[in-house]
Amino acid sequence: MKSLSDLNGIDDIMAPSTMGINDVSLNKLVGDLLDLNTQRLTLLGNSSEKSAP
Repeated sequence: MKSLSDLNGIDDIMAPSTMGINDVSLNKLVGDLLDLNTQRLTLLGNSSEKSAP
């Protein structure tokens, strides 16, 4: 199993249930992390559009 530091990006994170780990709380946390990262990328994209001349 890869550690988070070994991943190329957060998009490489898979739901624990795909690896046979059936923990509802952990699956929700990973889902929340991916959702927050999507929001982060959206905000970063919006901020770069505003700063472009």
